[in-house]
Amino acid sequence: MNLAAILICCASVSAGFGGPSPGHLLAERWGVPVRLEAQSVPTVRLADRLPIRGLSDAPLVVGIDALFWHATDADCTRGLEALDALLRAREGKPLILGTVPPIVAGQGCRAVLNAEMERRCTGHCILVRLEGDLLPTELHPGREWSERVLARIYGIQARRAGGMG
Repeated sequence: MNLAAILICCASVSAGFGGPSPGHLLAERWGVPVRLEAQSVPTVRLADRLPIRGLSDAPLVVGIDALFWHATDADCTRGLEALDALLRAREGKPLILGTVPPIVAGQGCRAVLNAEMERRCTGHCILVRLEGDLLPTELHPGREWSERVLARIYGIQARRAGGMG
């Protein structure tokens, strides 16, 4: 895959708080820059950042925690719409998502979003299940956790036809 840059749609972990994110480590290994877009915070969700500049055209989009703050919404509609927008924009193009881990209180939409990602993240979409050894023990888990996530991404890709590079 010829990459000009990796587009990261993210919350704080993917933005690099607490250490390099899986997307940053991937870019580092491939020698390409990272472009952060649509960063979400507790008061601003991914849906608030749509449309995302370059989402359809980027060679690879990484959104390990893209839907994290949507899991804390009382109504899951906007989170599901944001997931739909990501998947439609990336149809047939590489996208890496992560399930929402249970690490903050009030995640009423976590199960709904995770189930929908499980159901719809197929084909060129890789879903990293942030559970078991990949369950973060804190909000900003750091480089060691990112390395484990990246290893899982490579493992998932190795089991599929084709390759990421």
